[in-house]
Amino acid sequence: MIPYIDFGFGKISTFAIMIICGITFMFLLVHKKLMKESWGVYEENYIFPKLVFCGMIGYMSAAIFDALFKWRENGGIQFSGITFYGGLLGAVISLIFSIVITKENTNHTVEEWLSILTVPFIVFHICGRMGCFLGGCCYGKSTNSIIGLYFPDNPEHGIYHYGMKCYPTQLFEVAFLIVILAVTVKVKKKFEVYLLLYAAARFIVEFFRGDDRGYILKGISPAQMISIIIIAAEIGIGMKRKFSEHKKHEGENMEVFDNIGKKITATSHTMVQKAKGIADITGLKAQILDEQKKRDSYYTNLGREYYDLKGREALPELQELIEMITKSSQRIEELHKSISTIENIKTCPVCGQALNDGTLFCSGCGTKISQPEDSNSDIQKIETKPCINCGCEISTDAVFCTKCGIKQI
Repeated sequence: MIPYIDFGFGKISTFAIMIICGITFMFLLVHKKLMKESWGVYEENYIFPKLVFCGMIGYMSAAIFDALFKWRENGGIQFSGITFYGGLLGAVISLIFSIVITKENTNHTVEEWLSILTVPFIVFHICGRMGCFLGGCCYGKSTNSIIGLYFPDNPEHGIYHYGMKCYPTQLFEVAFLIVILAVTVKVKKKFEVYLLLYAAARFIVEFFRGDDRGYILKGISPAQMISIIIIAAEIGIGMKRKFSEHKKHEGENMEVFDNIGKKITATSHTMVQKAKGIADITGLKAQILDEQKKRDSYYTNLGREYYDLKGREALPELQELIEMITKSSQRIEELHKSISTIENIKTCPVCGQALNDGTLFCSGCGTKISQPEDSNSDIQKIETKPCINCGCEISTDAVFCTKCGIKQI
């Protein structure tokens, strides 16, 4: 251990030298971060004064907390040292205060600032603990272990080791800090991870510490009590964050289900509307067909009435159609006559052979065919008249000619 270095003009504490080195490294890392990223002009001009301000407040806070922790042993408030947790608390509070009062001139939140400064601060912390090792403070309990080291006595501060080896707790903490540094470089929430891991490491290291640090509860050092509080707070914050994220995910899941329900409802409504539309269209089409049939019937009746009224005086444009109707009517009359002829054919009642009028015996089976009695009195002469168009003899009560189909007027 080298508590002091003599430069010829005076001795300088190695602890002070390492603190200066830590501050220098910290400022260099912050400057590198500043150059790498685009910060606002205000932040670029005032970041280092802010750090100096936070460092001064942190040092005063470290001295105050050390005096408070040792007031029982010292019989009152005496400023005889510093404590890390006290300095960290003061530095963080002063940083938050400086950010809040200049929030309109910064592009970063408090959490972002703490994350930005965490890695540079850990480097400063490592240098500080190396200063403790070189200065001989913050030593461990006496031990005969192979890892034990000899620390020089410091009569000025009433420190005597009596030639016994002690645990190099400063180096224990440096080793922990190097691991913590490697972890925080990779994670996003750097300050929270640093606090949690350092609190756990410090709680362990405190069991090996041998220097006077004061006490709050018997068997538990002030640093261990603060470490417990930090770990509990970190766990609480983590659980709250997880719960909030879980609630958020539940809300998102419920929103997904709500959206699915809305889509199902909308789809069902659409299907109902389409089904109703199809039913309406089917009904309308049925009405159209019905109206078309009515219209066709009207057309037919209109044509028939026109033919009856204007058959011989039809317009030239309709003459061809009139002739077609006349021919069709004649054909129908001929077909009716054919039916009547077929219906009047006589057949043999025995074998069904067709018989000519006046046949007395069947040509197929020889059966005698009975003849109807001739009763001229029963035969009534049918009165006829000539067709006004073709002259064919038709019944006097006929409305249409049976040959040409012209209506008789």
